[in-house]
Amino acid sequence: MYLPSADMDVTFVSSSYLAGHSKAFATSLRWMRTLGSRLVDRGMAQDGSIEVIWHARVPIIKFIDRITGIHVDISFEQNNGVSALNTFEKWREEHPVLPVIVSLVKQFLVMRSLNEVYLGGIGGFSVICLVVSLLRQHPAFFKGDVLAEEHPGEVLMNFLDLYGNKFNHIKTGISMEPPEYFPKTFSSSREPDRLTILDPHDSSNNISGGSSKVQLVLDAFASAYDSLQKRMAELDSLPIEQRRGRSILGSIFSGDYTQFQALRQHFKHVSDIHDLRVGFNDDDDLMFGHSKPHSRPMAPAPRRMHPPSSRPPASNMTGSRSLPPPPPAPRHRPSRQRDTGGDRSRGRRW
Repeated sequence: MYLPSADMDVTFVSSSYLAGHSKAFATSLRWMRTLGSRLVDRGMAQDGSIEVIWHARVPIIKFIDRITGIHVDISFEQNNGVSALNTFEKWREEHPVLPVIVSLVKQFLVMRSLNEVYLGGIGGFSVICLVVSLLRQHPAFFKGDVLAEEHPGEVLMNFLDLYGNKFNHIKTGISMEPPEYFPKTFSSSREPDRLTILDPHDSSNNISGGSSKVQLVLDAFASAYDSLQKRMAELDSLPIEQRRGRSILGSIFSGDYTQFQALRQHFKHVSDIHDLRVGFNDDDDLMFGHSKPHSRPMAPAPRRMHPPSSRPPASNMTGSRSLPPPPPAPRHRPSRQRDTGGDRSRGRRW
């Protein structure tokens, strides 16, 4: 489950850290900058695409893959990625509607530049937890009065209404295991103004603690709920023959999606002509002589969707065996919905 413009998250965990000892990777800013330079020297990263995020809660290296044009985020000594993937698979079996709602919410955040944690937005796993918490705790869904997989629209509207209008993130935290809400206290929360979602694998870890702009996210949910309600009322006032072909979700998802198709064509062409099963051999010294890393691919995280300034040449898309250049760096975002709502009550709960 990923968006066509998604990036790829990868984490490297040293044998030392896995054995319970000190961290061997990403021990300094110089270390990360050196690794970034070597990614370019080895032909993995495009020139000029390396970005070292050192002062974030989880330091990462961001770059663009030279062959595919995929944006990659590398983190270090984060060994909870595989557990998170296994948990998501279990939740997806329990709630078949989960991938649908998560994809919509992630795209909604991408279009508003609220999906990058290091910029204050909320990440993909936090979105997943918010959706699962709704499905587990909303009376209509957990009691079976409404089959969520048969009513994804109702799930989406309840999601936007709950977190946009009703959920008080200042006073209330979210526990995933067991599924429940709990009262937040100033003594138990270092930053009470931020969203609190307890890691299902480590209750001492707040997975959304780095999201400093959570109020903007919640306001965007509230605005989207109002926009959808208004759009449905408009369509409901029309005769049935005038409703056909008119979009409801377009009121919050409208934009230029031509880049999605361009990316799909580009990735297909790359996979057709290139062996992507490349990597470092056993003698590679990329990690500066440390013990060999355990590479743990993680679930893709979305990136901002922009319309492309140009597309790969048509000849490269159809018959040529030469590798087309990756889609160019985007310059503009699709049109976004402005948050026009005023102060909203966030104190109500079920």
